This record gives sequence, C-alpha cells and structure tokens, in this order.
Amino acid sequence: MIDAGLLRSLAIDPSDLDPAPPWTPRGSAGIQRLNGRHPCVRCGRLSTVAGVVETPEHGRRWVDRCVPCLVATTPRGGP
Repeated sequence: MIDAGLLRSLAIDPSDLDPAPPWTPRGSAGIQRLNGRHPCVRCGRLSTVAGVVETPEHGRRWVDRCVPCLVATTPRGGP
C-alpha cells in the first residue's frame, strides 16, 4: 500500500483518484486495473503500475504511475 504522504508531496487530492475495491487478492486487481489504460497521476503518461492508498477521509483509492514516476517517488534508504 502507498503512503498517504506520497500524495501530499505530489499535491494529489485523494478525492480525484478512482475508488479501489475494499480487498482484492494480491496482484489480480492491479493487473485488471492496468488493462484499463489509466494515466500516471504524476506525469499523465500511460500507467504501468497500479497501487492503492488508503486515507480516513476517502477510503481506498487507486494510484496509477508509470515506471519512471514510480522510481522517482519510491522512498529509499533504511528503516
């Protein structure tokens, strides 16, 4: 699951994201999501990675990213 802090750092309002299902087997929902050809939330190119963020106000939401944006927005470093 994606940290809600990522959305804040990218200035993305969770209410602008599509609702995600309450629970799905690992991987299958993301694969189905990618078949829908959604834009990357950061740059607008075709997304190649589908993740989920959950916030108390908006519940579970899809966060679609392309690989370059995924790499650019993935935290690095130790615990």
